[in-house]
Amino acid sequence: SDNEINEHSLLCQLKECEQEINRLRTLLDENCRTLKTDDMTTGEVTRSLTDELTEISKCITAARIELENRIEQQHGFLRELDSLNNWVTNFINESKATDEQTIKLAVIERQQHFDELIKYCHANNHEVKEKLKNLIKMWNQLTSMSKLY
Repeated sequence: SDNEINEHSLLCQLKECEQEINRLRTLLDENCRTLKTDDMTTGEVTRSLTDELTEISKCITAARIELENRIEQQHGFLRELDSLNNWVTNFINESKATDEQTIKLAVIERQQHFDELIKYCHANNHEVKEKLKNLIKMWNQLTSMSKLY
């Protein structure tokens, strides 16, 4: 999806930025070591820049890690969504030969999982509207088959 492409692009940019800052910090650090002791002003400026680059580097690393974690959470969420979607599809297809009580029990058993996925999707603003609409439609079909609601 476009969202995944944007996240991947952002992640690549963060990694490149992280590498460039580390390169600059190393360069400044080496420069600071080679300066003569009587050139304290330049040395102080270099150390100050090195400290600032270190802080920026920490922020970029934290942002990269946060983005990597978010991407992994989204992938996990999509796997869960696909799994429940497949289960509902298969159960509906097989339910023609299933009694109402078994359907009710299956719906009750999976209701919390369904609710948690929907809640997680809304809380994290995931862009999976079509998959979600399809799952909700099938879930409603399944619950109406069980005459539970």
